[in-house]
Amino acid sequence: MKTYLLIPVIIFYLFLLSQGAQAAIDVNLLLVNQDPYPVEPGGNVNLEIEIQSISVASQNIYIEMVVKDPFTLLPGEERVKVFSKIGAGESSKTSYNLHVDEDAITGIYEIEFKIYTDPTSNISVTKKVTVNVEGKPQLILKKVETIPQQIKPGDTVNVYTSIENIGTGTARRAKMTLNCSTTYILPILSGGQVYIGDITPGSSGMATFLMNVDSSTEYGTYPCMVSVEYTDENNLQQLKIFPSIGLPVKGSVILNVINIELNEQRKKLKIDIANRGTGDAKSLEAKLIIDNTTIGIDYITQLKASKQSTLEFPLIYTGRGKLIITYTGPGTETHTFSREVVLNFEKPSQDSFWIFAVIGLAALAVIYLLLRKKKK
Repeated sequence: MKTYLLIPVIIFYLFLLSQGAQAAIDVNLLLVNQDPYPVEPGGNVNLEIEIQSISVASQNIYIEMVVKDPFTLLPGEERVKVFSKIGAGESSKTSYNLHVDEDAITGIYEIEFKIYTDPTSNISVTKKVTVNVEGKPQLILKKVETIPQQIKPGDTVNVYTSIENIGTGTARRAKMTLNCSTTYILPILSGGQVYIGDITPGSSGMATFLMNVDSSTEYGTYPCMVSVEYTDENNLQQLKIFPSIGLPVKGSVILNVINIELNEQRKKLKIDIANRGTGDAKSLEAKLIIDNTTIGIDYITQLKASKQSTLEFPLIYTGRGKLIITYTGPGTETHTFSREVVLNFEKPSQDSFWIFAVIGLAALAVIYLLLRKKKK
């Protein structure tokens, strides 16, 4: 018989062998449980497998897992499990512990099993089970910074907010919102919401908020809330609210000299100053220098915002110089305020003294005469 005539015969023979093997291996393989379900990339999963003998008893059944990416068997796990006998219509169970690669993409993965009775033979039956792998986004607030760093009333501030996805799934169509719990700090234009887009595992997203700080804002730290809306791997809407952040506003001190006058009776020069700012000035030390000579120093413990106070110095009528005030601002920094002072008060003369003395004596004489007239 010619060789080419043998080929169909061989193929047909192998076909009959495979059909006989499949008849001999009359079993089914099912996935009973996946724990956890779904499993995250980078995690471990336990697969509980059930082998069912359908119509006849099965002996020496080999179950071999074909391990492929993104799965690997955990140390100590065997690819091949052997069942000595499974009765007709009965079943038996086994389990496999696998590790899922951290770079695995969300999806449904098939795992293939080969079932055979003779390990030396290439004849086997193939069964497949499916494993659900699903990444989960995990967002953290990475950084918040402002420009300018020192926020003052009346400023327009850029708030730069950065978040990072340290999870295993993508946060899709993410939108970040910034809300401050005060009407003194409000967003400009965007309404406090910025679209970021998709944030894949290991990547970051940044949003810039333009905020207006009202000029009447007082010194203090104002709590603000950052939140992110996104769609997870199951196409479900999620909301992540981060712990409150604080935006520190440093009130400013604005000193003004509002009046200078003499107090002849107390022999003092009085200078009234006012704080027109939004922050308190503390530990004020005022020095009056006229014609390069220090006239005096006065102290004020605290000058609150929108308040005024009076400084007192030894009496002086004329001269040119400066009023220098050092103080501690709303923080701990020291500031210096300086204003030019020009004094041009008229000094009382001796002639004026005698005129007032004569007028006084005349008044006393008139009173004396009137009293004597009433007695008569």
